[in-house]
Amino acid sequence: MNGERTILKIFNRTTLTRLPALVASNSLLPGCFLAVLLIDIYIYRKGYNWPPIRSDGFGYYVYLPAIFIHHDIFFTFLNDQAFIEQVRGYYPFADWIWTGLTVQGDGFVDKYPIGTAIMQLPFFLAGWTAARLGSSGSLSGFEFPFQVASCISAAFYFFAALCILFRILTARIAPSTATLCLLFAVTTTNVLLYASYDGSSSHIYSFFLVSALCAVVASSNKSIGRAFTFGLLLGLAVMVRPTNIVAALLFAKLATYPGRPLLIELTARVTLLILGFVLAALPQVLIWLVTTGSPFYYSYRSEGFDFLHPHVLSYLFSVRKGVFFWHPAFLLMICALVPHYQKFRLEASLFLAMIALNLYLGSAWISWFLGGSFGARQTVDVLPVMVISTGSAFAVLETALPSFLALSRVVAIGLGLMNLGQMYGYMVNEIPSDGMTWDKYKSFWNQIPLVRAIEHSTRAAFPK
Repeated sequence: MNGERTILKIFNRTTLTRLPALVASNSLLPGCFLAVLLIDIYIYRKGYNWPPIRSDGFGYYVYLPAIFIHHDIFFTFLNDQAFIEQVRGYYPFADWIWTGLTVQGDGFVDKYPIGTAIMQLPFFLAGWTAARLGSSGSLSGFEFPFQVASCISAAFYFFAALCILFRILTARIAPSTATLCLLFAVTTTNVLLYASYDGSSSHIYSFFLVSALCAVVASSNKSIGRAFTFGLLLGLAVMVRPTNIVAALLFAKLATYPGRPLLIELTARVTLLILGFVLAALPQVLIWLVTTGSPFYYSYRSEGFDFLHPHVLSYLFSVRKGVFFWHPAFLLMICALVPHYQKFRLEASLFLAMIALNLYLGSAWISWFLGGSFGARQTVDVLPVMVISTGSAFAVLETALPSFLALSRVVAIGLGLMNLGQMYGYMVNEIPSDGMTWDKYKSFWNQIPLVRAIEHSTRAAFPK
């Protein structure tokens, strides 16, 4: 009898109606992980780019071979002709060596912080093991297994971030709604590209860490030890990208706990936050102390912010790298803060402040276009808070009029197709990594058969 009751409980009407959503949620997340790896395989087998560890990614990654293989944090091994010849097959272009590095004495100082390398470490060690098994000679740290490890690392943190966001969302909305929300974010923004094609850069690691910070403050467990966890994650996030300091605003949700003395509680939590932050930042401080003689060092040198003259309009709307031009979904996701505010007032306010600061810092950077970039890549860093607020908007849409819901689906599908088309064009070098103009942009879309057919049909229907 007990067995029959259990079976009936499992297969009751409620469970059956939720089953498709649960299946969808379980397939979306590993599907995204697989999609990233398939994109990598396609791009690199077709020869559209190589190697995976390149450009800024070289500067973020080079700490690992320097410390574990060459035992040289001053990077003098980069001047060794034998090393240069050893990696020339992977880096045939002449300027690979200076990416992210500035000359200091006989070696170099890396302008990029060490946080990304710390997160890549487990995958680097796996790549190192595979490389040693396949080679009896000396290793440079840039052989094929290391390149593969970098790709898997980015895919893993992307997958892990989506799992965290899915858990946050399903605590508030239905699994099916959470699935659609994540699918919308993945297909309409540039996060997928920075998990795959440009996975060696720092943005997908920021995406994971900010997701984790959101999970800490969204949890019902408000124990004082969470402040230390928050500080540890925040410190690592800042070591990945210094502009991630904007995520410190989230601490306002964790600063106090009802029923306890305010001053004592706040002091204890801030102290733990600082301890966690310092512990996470310690590796970078030690490296700077050894390599520059100072525990604090501005490694970007001539680069910086012009806070009084930000390029706000260009950063947000220009064809070159405009946040909302290339990814209009970001604007919709920011608008989602309105329904989110109805249930989560403090959280929505903090999210808005984070997003605004992120956009301001991006527009105030001396190179606001951020060099090679698919849209404005820094926006990926605060995408987790946009995803969470968008979940509230999707929940509202479930109760909307059928006609409005249908229109919303058309818009979402259209934005997704447009973004994925542009992403493909970027990866196969049909969209330039920088210097985009209106003429180039129109030329890209005009070469697509469907667009040409629509254009010709329009001209035939409405002749001048």
